[in-house]
Amino acid sequence: MPKKGKKKESKEERAIRKASNQRTKEERLKELEGPLNQLLGLGLPDDLEGMNKFYEIVDDFIETGRPFTGIIKVPEVKREFQCLLNNRKMHKLTIIFANTDKKNQ
Repeated sequence: MPKKGKKKESKEERAIRKASNQRTKEERLKELEGPLNQLLGLGLPDDLEGMNKFYEIVDDFIETGRPFTGIIKVPEVKREFQCLLNNRKMHKLTIIFANTDKKNQ
């Protein structure tokens, strides 16, 4: 006779372990609060195409925990966002607002 109970317990334990490694909505908001405040302090207009896309992705990450890794270009100011937004606690959340102007590098 198969051991159904033991297999079901391991799935439950795995789900608990996985949930404990995930950031909560409050943790995501707290970790992104500083970088977002710094970005607002730069005084860039919110109506730029890349800025809108960045804010949509960050809002979605905070609300749902859906990860995002990639580059969002803001050509109007010759910059780009390099983002690593991962819901696992073992990964650091990273947002870099990098210069794409080749003359200044």
